[in-house]
Amino acid sequence: MSPPCHPAYVPSVPTQSDFEHAARLARTTRDQLADVHRTLTSTRAERAVAGGTVGPLVDTGLGVATLGVEQLVHHLHDLATTCDRRAAVCAEHAEAIARWNHRTDQWEFAMARHREGLIDPTRAAPHPGPAPRRPSPPAPWVEPR
Repeated sequence: MSPPCHPAYVPSVPTQSDFEHAARLARTTRDQLADVHRTLTSTRAERAVAGGTVGPLVDTGLGVATLGVEQLVHHLHDLATTCDRRAAVCAEHAEAIARWNHRTDQWEFAMARHREGLIDPTRAAPHPGPAPRRPSPPAPWVEPR
């Protein structure tokens, strides 16, 4: 499905808080599925339907369901870990942006003093050099907020 063609539509890059929320959601779902896995394993061990022609079919169905849920639990664990790492990268980039903002404020103040010195030689101040460069996001999915 393609995004809406509305001029106000701006695709959003997930932020640190988005990744943190996704990690929490993945862990909550993983924990709930781990409970389901325990129930399936227990039900299968108790031989819910013993004997007859249905018993092996139920056992096979429970085995397949147990394996599927187990795989989902592992996948959700991996997903939560990935979201945690991405949230940390977003946080590091946000800190780099904050440091850049601080250095930029200092540079602008120094540049204003330098310009005053050009107008009034008694207030001479050295040129502060080039403006600080804004840090580039370390990955296309990084947007600090």
